[in-house]
Amino acid sequence: MKTPHDLIPPPPVGWWPLAEVWWFIIVGSIGFITWFVWFLWRNWYLDAYRREAQRRLDEIETQWRQGELNNPVEPINILLKQVAVTAYTPEQRGNMTPEQWARFLRRSAVRVQAPEDLEAMIRLAYAKDVSHETERIERFISFARQWIRRHHQ
Repeated sequence: MKTPHDLIPPPPVGWWPLAEVWWFIIVGSIGFITWFVWFLWRNWYLDAYRREAQRRLDEIETQWRQGELNNPVEPINILLKQVAVTAYTPEQRGNMTPEQWARFLRRSAVRVQAPEDLEAMIRLAYAKDVSHETERIERFISFARQWIRRHHQ
């Protein structure tokens, strides 16, 4: 009678060298992470003009609220034009009358609700006394802040 032999288990499978699928996953993950970091950095870099414009708008608003600035609409309007010069080509923005400028702001602010009296707000930039227009100025500042943050080329 034969004696049964014990089964000899094979040696345990090592983790190295990795299977081809793991190499694919590792290389793909490194590639995706690299692309994602580059994408975030690029967007942050390209939005530098927006951050600077928001900072300048905050300064203008602070000066107005402290009484150091009589008419904040004029510097805000200039600031919006500087943002437009930075973000849009001359063909897109061109030379504009106040009405054309208001249409441009509406057209480029797809995700921002432009005030109905935007043209009148822009005309305040050329007015001498705007002390009685506090509510309109506050709405213009709010619109400018949203437009700077969310305008679309």
